[in-house]
Amino acid sequence: MRLSGVGHRFDPNPAIPPAVTGIDLDIRRHEFVAVVGPSGCGKSTLLRMIAGLLTPSEGEVSVFGKQVSGPRDDVGIVFQKPTLLPWLTVRKNVLFPLKHKFGRYGRDDEKRADELLAMAGLESFANKMPDELSGGMQQRVGLSRAFATEAPILLMDEPFS
Repeated sequence: MRLSGVGHRFDPNPAIPPAVTGIDLDIRRHEFVAVVGPSGCGKSTLLRMIAGLLTPSEGEVSVFGKQVSGPRDDVGIVFQKPTLLPWLTVRKNVLFPLKHKFGRYGRDDEKRADELLAMAGLESFANKMPDELSGGMQQRVGLSRAFATEAPILLMDEPFS
């Protein structure tokens, strides 16, 4: 993964400072990187640009040698706050990215989802709806969902806060 001169400005007014500016970063396969800083310094903005959920105002983000130009299937992400689909059960929330990516999911995927929920201590909540879970439990479902994709890149935005 490479970030070259990456920046993002939410407001075009030059009097308002950009959220992120001038980020250069090279991350090799199998590296574990933590971005640390105070609230509001642009960590979440940076992760959203890497995931392809936000377009940089300047510079370029490339993953596996290809410029990021939109959401990517090879990136799993856990957001700061739970982002579960309220109309799906916990198990179906974990399976959702697989259905979105492949158009379906099978028995092996369901087994994997159940294993991930068990690792998160949520096996007895698989058929519950998200609003029946605490915030921490919802966050663990989001983490399970990110692992279910088996994406080679996992971005986590304060997943344990």
